[in-house]
Amino acid sequence: MPKRKLISNNVRPEARINPVDRPQYSESDVQALRAMARGQATPDQQRAGLNYIIYTVCQTYDILWRSDPSQKDLAMGQALAGQHLVWLLNTAPTTTDNAKISSRSTEQR
Repeated sequence: MPKRKLISNNVRPEARINPVDRPQYSESDVQALRAMARGQATPDQQRAGLNYIIYTVCQTYDILWRSDPSQKDLAMGQALAGQHLVWLLNTAPTTTDNAKISSRSTEQR
């Protein structure tokens, strides 16, 4: 399992007890996501944005148990979204060679 991204003060973000609460974020997290949304993210910003979504927003690798069943269900749903992203990034079969995927235009989808 990869290490969790450290926020700017070199402290790991605390796990959210209530999955409805907004996750902690840093200025660099916001800027990376905004650059990704504009389609202008650098490779480092793309990695940072995906890491923020997978580790912090979705809490993919955190303990999902909550004492409140509705909070547990929501936490499991968030983690499932992160698990789907990780599967797509690492495991999903494709017919295009991995070296050529990034050069493919979006109109071929």
